[in-house]
Amino acid sequence: MQDEVTYSGRFWLRFADDDEMRLEILDQMKAPERGLRPHVWRPPTDVWESEDSYQIRVELAGMRGSEISLTLHRASLIIQGNRPEATVSGAYQQMEIAYGEFSTEVNLQHPVDAESVRASYEDGFLSVTLPKAKPDRIPIRRIESGE
Repeated sequence: MQDEVTYSGRFWLRFADDDEMRLEILDQMKAPERGLRPHVWRPPTDVWESEDSYQIRVELAGMRGSEISLTLHRASLIIQGNRPEATVSGAYQQMEIAYGEFSTEVNLQHPVDAESVRASYEDGFLSVTLPKAKPDRIPIRRIESGE
């Protein structure tokens, strides 16, 4: 019988023509009790900084904006989601597009104005604008002494 090649989400596996054995090994590789983490991929991300903001652009083709989650936590923007796998019939000849759960984190050097953050998703790209926070001016009160 001809060997079968299977993609595990991390690397290619070659098995003899035994579906039961192949499924058992794939299940073991993904088993949480073995301490193995499910495959999480990182989308291509561009980050640039101007004088007054950070601009982030993430390539996330084939998704809806509702499938993407943004979390601003301290000095980091965390972008997460889950790109559904395309349904295809036949055998893959080449497989390079990542599917499933993804996560990427952008570390920021300056505080941002969380109330003014803007995000949009168009033509497969997530664009996020993070305006830098303006320093708060603290007025100094003059205290009159009674002397």
